[in-house]
Amino acid sequence: MADSTSTSFLCRRGEKSIHTPRGVAFAMNYTTALLVDVVGTLALLGRDPTRPGVSVEMNQSFLAAAREGERLTIAGTVLKYGRTLGFTEVTISSADKPGRLIAVGRHTKFLDL
Repeated sequence: MADSTSTSFLCRRGEKSIHTPRGVAFAMNYTTALLVDVVGTLALLGRDPTRPGVSVEMNQSFLAAAREGERLTIAGTVLKYGRTLGFTEVTISSADKPGRLIAVGRHTKFLDL
């Protein structure tokens, strides 16, 4: 973890790949979905650590491939925090090439009362 506030969560990691077709490593779909789930939940927990919630909807858009060894910045932001639902957005971008967006995901969670 690099930074955390009540509405966002930021972390960095190095991308290590199992598959390297033609020397290019792709961030696997399940890895991106896992990051959207975990980092979005951590952003919500910054608002209230007793309400992790249950996933209602989650989506990801893949914009570029992460290269093997490329350092990534994963940022989660709370878009809206209501009585029963929390909405987050997670961006995965290159730490090596600022402005290069790898993927974006959104996550909606039901927050138990």
